[in-house]
Amino acid sequence: MKYQFEETITSQEFARRVSRNPAWAGDLTKPVAVIDYCYLTDSPITHLSPLLHFVGDNGLGETAWFEDCKALGVANGTYHGHVAFASCGLARIDGLTITQANKNGTAASFYSCPSLAIAEGTYPGVVRFDFSGVERIGDLTIGMPNRQGLAASFFGCESLKVAEGIFTGHVDFSYSGIVRFGYLHTPTPRADTPDYFRGCRKLYPKSESIDDYESEWL
Repeated sequence: MKYQFEETITSQEFARRVSRNPAWAGDLTKPVAVIDYCYLTDSPITHLSPLLHFVGDNGLGETAWFEDCKALGVANGTYHGHVAFASCGLARIDGLTITQANKNGTAASFYSCPSLAIAEGTYPGVVRFDFSGVERIGDLTIGMPNRQGLAASFFGCESLKVAEGIFTGHVDFSYSGIVRFGYLHTPTPRADTPDYFRGCRKLYPKSESIDDYESEWL
C-alpha cells in the first residue's frame, strides 16, 4: 500500500534526528512518514508524535520496535502495522493509532514497561502488556483476536489486582497479581479457560510460581 506525505524519511534518518535532538518529534507541525522498518534500542529518544507515520515494515507486518528507550514517556504515533515497546520508560498511552496487526494478529506490545500503569487504547488486533507495571485496565478496545482466540495478555503483571473488561477474545492473566474478578466478559466462561489464570497465586494460593515458568515473548 502506498501513502503520500509531504515529508518522508528512512529509519536511519529518524535515528539520526533523534541522536541530534531526542525531542525533535515533539515539535512536528506536519505529518512525517518513516518509510522502512524502524528499530531503536537504548536510544535517548524522549518524544514520538501523532504526526509520525510508520509505514514501512519488515515483511511480517512489523513497523517499529523501541527497546530500552528509558526516556520515552508517552506511546503515540501512527503505525501501519505492529509496534512494540520493550523495557521503555512509558508512563501512558495517548495519541496512539494502529491501522493493522502483524501476520500473527498482534497489533501492539508493551513488554516490561514498569511505569505504564493503565492499559488503554484501541487496537485492531492482540495487545500484550506482559511483565509491565499495569495496575488497572482502563478504556481498552480490541478488534480481532488472533487465530488462537487471544485478544490481550497481562502475563506477569504483578501490580494488576482486578481482572475486568470486555474482550472479543480470551485474555491471559497468567502469573499476574489479580486478587479478584470485576466485570469480565470474554467468549467463554472463566471455568473453561483455566490456563489463562495459571500462576495467579493471590487468586489461587496453590497455583505455581512464575519462577517455575520459562517465559517466551510471542
